[in-house]
Amino acid sequence: VIYREAVPAEAVLRAIEKAGYKPRIETVELGIMGMTCASCVSRVEKALNAIAGVRNASVNLATEKATVTLASGTVASVLEDA
Repeated sequence: VIYREAVPAEAVLRAIEKAGYKPRIETVELGIMGMTCASCVSRVEKALNAIAGVRNASVNLATEKATVTLASGTVASVLEDA
């Protein structure tokens, strides 16, 4: 099978669930430095949520941490580059 366009990771995860299987999902915590306001939090969350394989990203300004739920096998360096 050849696809001309990339298949969104979320669509693949939903298809796996629809077929009756449970996709491998993991949660990672990342340290985020340099945030000073809610706008920073929003930008970091938006960047992380835009990465293929990320199901949800939540950023906490007070703890300077991001909690990211993602498909197992998503490369950590991609998260750090976002």
